[in-house]
Amino acid sequence: ATYGPCRNIPILMYHHVADKPGWLYVKKETFSQQMGYLATKGYTPVTLLEIVENLQTGKPLPPKPIVLTFDDGYRDFYENTYPILKVFNFKATAFVITQHVEGANYVSWDQLREMVGSDLITVGNHTLSHPSLSILTEERLKDEIISAKNIIEGNLGISVNIFSYPYGGANGEAEKILKENGFVAAVTSQRGLSCAKLPYELPRIRIGNASLSDYGL
Repeated sequence: ATYGPCRNIPILMYHHVADKPGWLYVKKETFSQQMGYLATKGYTPVTLLEIVENLQTGKPLPPKPIVLTFDDGYRDFYENTYPILKVFNFKATAFVITQHVEGANYVSWDQLREMVGSDLITVGNHTLSHPSLSILTEERLKDEIISAKNIIEGNLGISVNIFSYPYGGANGEAEKILKENGFVAAVTSQRGLSCAKLPYELPRIRIGNASLSDYGL
């Protein structure tokens, strides 16, 4: 009653897709198998905007909607993840750290333009430099969010209205800035329900090297 309507819509959180060790990495073969599992089970990847519109206005979603999100904007998103998404014609969202774009092991603006042009990839804001938002002054917080939004929009010619919190924790002051600057949704790294009145606290499921059935899908 307070936050609803609410729905259990899976929003998956990835970082790297590459054949390297580490808890942030999902192997390429495993990721391909995970996408095949979603296709076989009848899931339809959608955008965060579509989720929020459904919750707030009742705009219909396809059966078994799911959201695929990837944080930080690593180069392996372009080299490994994007080709697999194209095979399945799956939509996904890449949250980029703007000061890292063009850096070693990160995507370039040209790569982002190519992916945005495919209509499969939505680019979201993951701040300028990935700080912990809770320790920032209001001025620095605005800079991290608003400047990053302006940089992405200027380089890609798109409207940026979705956000991912660095380190996954929602922040009340950040939510206020997001609302005042045209953002419609933000994702955390906490599990839970997606609710109409909490568009800046959308939960996600952290995915690793396991079958998606292990995550309740």
